[in-house]
Amino acid sequence: MNTHDYELTQAGPDYKFSRILAPLAKHRGNISPISGLHHPNAFGIAHSATQTWLTAAKHGPTDRNTISVDQLIAGVTGPKTRFPSLQISNQGQPLAVSADGIALPAHRQSGDAFKALFSEPTGGIEKQRRQLQRRESMLDLVLEDAKVLAKNLSREDRGRLDQYLTAVREVEVRTKRAEEWL
Repeated sequence: MNTHDYELTQAGPDYKFSRILAPLAKHRGNISPISGLHHPNAFGIAHSATQTWLTAAKHGPTDRNTISVDQLIAGVTGPKTRFPSLQISNQGQPLAVSADGIALPAHRQSGDAFKALFSEPTGGIEKQRRQLQRRESMLDLVLEDAKVLAKNLSREDRGRLDQYLTAVREVEVRTKRAEEWL
C-alpha cells in the first residue's frame, strides 16, 4: 500500500482529493482532511507501526511514545463533548496515546462504540450512577495505597508508578465526566 495515495493532491482551502479519496468529495463540507501524519521511521515495519502511527514517535525498545494527534485535538474539543475522544481499532491494538505516553484502550467492535454512544445503560441510569460512584471510591483507595508504596520504590519504579497513577487519574476524570452526563 502506498500511503501517499491517501493524501490530498493539493492543500489549502481549494484542496483536491486523490483518486482513492475522491468518494469523500460529496462530504467536503463536513470533513477536514489532514495529511502528513506519516514519518520516515514507520516505513518498512508495516503493522508494528500502528503503535506510533498518530504520534510519530521512534520505534525501539528504549523509545517512549508521545501524545497522539487525535488526543491533541481531543484536548481542545473534548471539554465540550460527552466523550473527549472515541478510540476504535479492529485489532484491539491501541492507536491513541495520552500525553504521558500511555496507550488508550480501544473498542474492538463497532457495536460496542455504538452502545457507548447511544444505548441506555443496562439496569438504568441510577444503577450506572451507583457503579460510577463505587469506581470512584475504589480509585481513592488505590491512590492512598500508592502514595505509601512510592516511598519505598527506586526512582525508576516511581516513574512507572507515576505512569500507572496517571492512567488511574484519567479513569477518575472519565468516571466523573460520565456521571455528569447521566
